[in-house]
Amino acid sequence: MRTANYNNQMFKQLQEVMKKCDGLSQEIKNIKEEHKKEIFELEVKHAKEINKLNVKIENLEIEKEKLKEENKILKNDNDRMKSILNKDSSNSSIPPSKSEININNAQVNIKNVTTGEENITNIELQPNEKITLEANISPAFWCEEKVTWESADTSIAEINENGELTAKADGNTTITAKISGKSKTVNIKVENLETVQFDNPDMTIEKGSSTTLKIIGGVDEDSNITWKVKTMANPNKEYDINNIAIMRYLKVEKTSDNREVKVTSVDTEADNNKYQIIAYVDGTDYYGICDVTIGIPVDMIRIGPVSTGISISSNGVEESLEIDYNNEETKNFELALRLYPDNHTEEVPETVWTVEDPSVIQHNGNGKFTVLRGGTTVVTAKAGKYERKITITINGDTEHVLLGDVDQSGKVTATDGFLTYDIYLHEEELEPDVFTAADVDKSGKVTATDAFIIYDAYLHEIVL
Repeated sequence: MRTANYNNQMFKQLQEVMKKCDGLSQEIKNIKEEHKKEIFELEVKHAKEINKLNVKIENLEIEKEKLKEENKILKNDNDRMKSILNKDSSNSSIPPSKSEININNAQVNIKNVTTGEENITNIELQPNEKITLEANISPAFWCEEKVTWESADTSIAEINENGELTAKADGNTTITAKISGKSKTVNIKVENLETVQFDNPDMTIEKGSSTTLKIIGGVDEDSNITWKVKTMANPNKEYDINNIAIMRYLKVEKTSDNREVKVTSVDTEADNNKYQIIAYVDGTDYYGICDVTIGIPVDMIRIGPVSTGISISSNGVEESLEIDYNNEETKNFELALRLYPDNHTEEVPETVWTVEDPSVIQHNGNGKFTVLRGGTTVVTAKAGKYERKITITINGDTEHVLLGDVDQSGKVTATDGFLTYDIYLHEEELEPDVFTAADVDKSGKVTATDAFIIYDAYLHEIVL
């Protein structure tokens, strides 16, 4: 009885195990089905990788054979040199020398290094386009001379001794490579493909303003136009007109007319204000270019020093400058009217300088001045609509005393009259230059008469 119960329990356990195995099998099947696509993609990717490796192996085998051939040629050249040095011509395995081969069988081949094209005979370029050519001759061991290049018309295309070719202008010409008496000629065609015509191909637009750019020729009305923008800060890259980085500065928007766009100057870059708008026709190389300059206005003016040794102060409205009369280095100095920012695009005429009191300083032209005597004067710099003033004071002049100018302001004023009368009343001891200025009647002392003379000179603008 116990044995039967035991067997029955074992059977039940076996059934449970089998049931779990069936469940696991189904789960595995479900997982495989679920990831069937991924497994397939991995198998395909694996097959592709194997295929790539096989291609690489084949290419390496080809390269190996080429290297073997080059090594053989180098070995033959080495053997030839040894035979020449040893004066031994008995080695028949050595390739023939230049004099022994048929020169007529030698060929010159020209390669476009820029594009990688071999054995070229025709090249089409645009004006200012540059490429590099390379000439070689086969068999290689026959060549002992340097390649020389010639252009039939250097006004259309020119080439230097290194094979660097530059297209100059529209037209047809030929470039010839000469080497060891053999030559090869390539036909060159230079054509300007920029034939789309704009109503304003070179526009200047002020910051914050808008204008339109329209194609007026060279394009059919039903042509599909693709508009691009290029910043001259990065001239090798073109941007879609919806590019956010470009739209921060220059916004180009399509209009209802397929051949027209609205151009808006939004802002200016710190180091660039030049752009190009390009119109491509039907997705081809047929296009037109409009050069765009963002107008940068003048927003600040200052008078600044050109000479060293002088320092100018500014209160935001005008400048001031003090110069020591006795300093020989600053007896002659130069100033300039400066307009900011430096990269402004306004056309400003030449600066005109005027000196209020030319007895203090003399203007010699082009902002160059010479100190004449002590005193104060105002200099005005004017360039078109822009004007700026600077007050210049010359201190320490004991050689030239202006009669009546007691306070050494550079001119006779009512203050000088009052000062002189005050000096008279209090009998003050004066410095020599002050005494000379106050004693206008040259009586040897400061009197009330001096004060009245000075005040009268001020009222009637009399030079004492």
